[in-house]
Amino acid sequence: MIECRGFKPYLHQRAVIDLLRDSHGTGRVVSCVSSRQKGKSLMLCNLLLYFALNYERTDNFAVSPTLKQSKKLYKEIKNGISNKIIKSSNATDFVIEFINGSTIQLRSAEQGDALRGYTADFLAIDEAAYIDDEIFTTILPWVDVRKAPILMVSSPFKKNGFFYRYCKMGESGEYPNIMTVNWSDEKFKEDIYKLLPEEKLNEYRRIIPPQTFRTEYLGLWLDSDATVFENFSKCIDVKGYNITKSKSIYCGIDWGNGNNGDYTAIVFLDENAREIALWYSKSGNPTQQVKTIAKMMLDYSDKLKCITAEDNSMGAVYIDVLKSVMGDRYSNIITPFTTTNSSKCRIIGQLQSAFQNESIHLMDDKEQNIELGAYSMEFTPKNKNITFNAPNGLHDDIVMALAFAYEGYKTKSKRGQYSISVV
Repeated sequence: MIECRGFKPYLHQRAVIDLLRDSHGTGRVVSCVSSRQKGKSLMLCNLLLYFALNYERTDNFAVSPTLKQSKKLYKEIKNGISNKIIKSSNATDFVIEFINGSTIQLRSAEQGDALRGYTADFLAIDEAAYIDDEIFTTILPWVDVRKAPILMVSSPFKKNGFFYRYCKMGESGEYPNIMTVNWSDEKFKEDIYKLLPEEKLNEYRRIIPPQTFRTEYLGLWLDSDATVFENFSKCIDVKGYNITKSKSIYCGIDWGNGNNGDYTAIVFLDENAREIALWYSKSGNPTQQVKTIAKMMLDYSDKLKCITAEDNSMGAVYIDVLKSVMGDRYSNIITPFTTTNSSKCRIIGQLQSAFQNESIHLMDDKEQNIELGAYSMEFTPKNKNITFNAPNGLHDDIVMALAFAYEGYKTKSKRGQYSISVV
């Protein structure tokens, strides 16, 4: 058997490799639950090479969620082996053909129906938790004719989908040809710490949003009903803070829809990320609300450092009105924020980390507490996204105003900044 030089697997990698080494033509399925930075891509590439080089005229596939990831695997394999054993390679289609007649072909879930009709001798599915079930039903028949073994490797995600179900089947012990290896198991702990020391893990724990940290670094599955802001109550100061004693003020505004619609909400944070004032209202027309907000701003104009306001939909109009009422002098501190799923996930994740680290402090406000406690998330495996929203019948206006204010605080606060003069 050919062994790939330069790759000395750790114990956790060896546990997966040993299950697949002699599995050609067996139809064996091995699921590997991996956290980040544990060498799963290197292991996957090594196994593709193992099957391609040891079994002549075989077709070996890896399917990733995106074309970008497929390209990355192609480059890792191509750059890691000698050209002497390569008959041809195609950097467009991500295909490598070896002198023994075998191929390695990198495919993407983004190809959709174009994935139909292949026959595999070995199938690796990278980041399997983030591939739609529809794609799974398309690619799994590839293995039937030749009883090809399957490797599924991924950090965990939602407790649903093909990858999760295969993991549970492997853990049950009821299916002799389906196995699961979880790199978070205690027996791999010493090995894992060599790759990611505990002090580095604790650093990530402080700066990465809790849900992301659990899946990407602890290898834990997410519950569908997981609380987004589970630690916010620790950050409530029932005494509150005095706005008149603040040196700097950072504001966040989420615009409402007028009467009987969502709240228009504004949150004020000071130089220490302490919530010093909070206002929300459904009453009055939007223009009048803007004028009310402008008056509040002007009362503390000498301390204002940043006003972060959503500019989606009518938000851009309200921002123009706000600038008009406050005057040109304050235009440069009003920062429009365009809310997309990506930008929303970023600032909500940022707020999660603040609660996790108790680096933000809140007033004890009933409506704010309700919104923070009820705030929920939905999972979208296709694009590896978590989307955040208020449950039906509830609002998230104060949550968003708070997230905007904290975004302004993080980006505009001078704490921790420095300058260098070159003589």
